[in-house]
Amino acid sequence: MGTRNRAERTPRIQESGLETTGMAATRKGISQSAVHEAIRDGRLPAYRVSGPGRATYLLRPQDVDAVWPDEPAKDLPDLNLPSPS
Repeated sequence: MGTRNRAERTPRIQESGLETTGMAATRKGISQSAVHEAIRDGRLPAYRVSGPGRATYLLRPQDVDAVWPDEPAKDLPDLNLPSPS
């Protein structure tokens, strides 16, 4: 597997219904370090898979969506901030 590139490995991950931290970060428009921080803080559950050289985290997309929803929460207060000039 050492000679296979990431693009060749991705279909197997996608077939599992899981995504890597990089895939989640790209899909949500956030940094991969933010995803790792959420895992480390316990806010985002992840499966740790050991591989050659380092471990990889696999995530359920619905867990990622729970931490970073696509739409802003509706129960946030309106801050009535001035428009940027």
